[in-house]
Amino acid sequence: MYNFCTLFDSFYLTRGIAMYLSLEKTCDNFHLYIFAFDDKSYEILNKLNFKHATIISLRI
Repeated sequence: MYNFCTLFDSFYLTRGIAMYLSLEKTCDNFHLYIFAFDDKSYEILNKLNFKHATIISLRI
């Protein structure tokens, strides 16, 4: 299993989603940890409910 980590905010969200979808196409066994830097990206990513991702909010 491959574990990956990334971080971005809502301004980079489309690129982060594209990266996740690319991983789904090219990697059979992975998990992506995403640190969402703002509420908007956190909410959208949670709604997408990606199977191989854990969304982590930086909100304290």
